[in-house]
Parts: sequence; C-alpha cells; structure tokens
Amino acid sequence: MITIPLHLHSHWSLLDGVPSVREIVDFAQAEAYPVFALTDTNALYGAVEFAWRCREAGIQPIIGAELSTTGGHSIVLLAQSNVGYANLCKLVTLLQACPDRDASLARGLSFDDLSSHADDLIALSGGRSGSLDAALQGGDIPRAEFIASTLLDIFGHERFFVELQLVEAGDKDKVVALQRLADRLNIRAVATHDIRYLSPDDAPRYRILTAMRQGKKLAELPALPDLSFPSPDAM
Repeated sequence: MITIPLHLHSHWSLLDGVPSVREIVDFAQAEAYPVFALTDTNALYGAVEFAWRCREAGIQPIIGAELSTTGGHSIVLLAQSNVGYANLCKLVTLLQACPDRDASLARGLSFDDLSSHADDLIALSGGRSGSLDAALQGGDIPRAEFIASTLLDIFGHERFFVELQLVEAGDKDKVVALQRLADRLNIRAVATHDIRYLSPDDAPRYRILTAMRQGKKLAELPALPDLSFPSPDAM
C-alpha cells in the first residue's frame, strides 16, 4: 500500500532540510508515488519548481508549508486550490515581509491570522512541533482541547486533522493521547513523519545543517532522531 507523504522538507527550509526539489521529485517518480507534498518551513521558495517538476513527472503536487505559530510552535498547511495557495502566500508574507522579520517569526501566527486566511487550506496540527503535541506533552489536557477545538472551528471537520508522529522514544504515549483527544472531539487523525532527508545515508548532512542552524559544534549536538523518508511498512 502506498502512503502519501504530507510533511516533507527540502533544502529550501534553510538549514532544516537536505534534498533539493529535483531530488525529491526524482525520488517520488522512482518510487511511483502518484501524489507528493512539499511543506518547507515558513517558505514557498521551492513551490513553483516543485509543481512543474511534479507535473512533468506525472505526479500530483501538494503545495504546503510548515508555519510558525504563537508560543514557538508550528502548524502544517496544505493548499487545496489556487485560493488556498493564495492564502498560504499571505500567511507566509505575514511572517516574512515585516520590518523586524526575526521578531515576526518568533511571534508566529495567531489564531486570528489563521482564521483570516483559512479558505481552501487543509491544516495538520503540526506533529512534534505543534502546539497540540506540546500541550499534551506537558499534561495540559484542557489546553490541548482548547487548541484542537479552536483549530476545528477555523478549518472545520473536513479540513483539520490531528497529526500523529512516532519520531522519538516516548512518542507512543503522546500519540495514544492525541488519538483519544481526536476521538473525543470527533476529529480525524493522520499519521505522518517529519521528513528532512530522503535516505538514512543523509543523516550526517542533516546533522551538520542542525549544528549550523543552532550555532553549535557537531560534538555538542545530542543524538538526533531518524528523519529520513520512511518505508510504507514503517508508516
């Protein structure tokens, strides 16, 4: 059974992703994926190239992005149409086109920002970087229910999904809690992996990028989780 990746980063995530757009599409074509998503961090730099390369390869592209939200968290948004893509562009602009860009990115998008530009966007709760995961990780179930209910109000039952990720040790209990929350609120869940590179062989390259992004020496970094493209069986 083919699974469709919905949370994948290219090198346009700027020190937080390894593969080029060409490498991603070549991989998707070689593995016979009919649909593929690109969700770079706070950016759509690779969106146009990704779309035309996918179409040349006979693959349906899904244009998305992982965007910073308040509290230092993030949310994954996927465009359903040209209207959704336009709203995605507007949200990226809110983060990037400010006189104090760093402060804007640190502040992130509010619920009001998302609500104002939600049409034709599918929202995933953000996985391990999402506010929903953070609330449950901290044992704050009322906060998690508030976040999930608010995003459900913004995007609706057809366009909001709780994102389940098994990335690091200890994630299983959190995923169980997320699924229970989704069941209580009648929200659909989707399993994803936070893909930052295509092959496990690229893990050293991602480790170097992480050290650069965090301003640390390689020896100062802890062990990083496997963020390579998972097999269908692993998913």
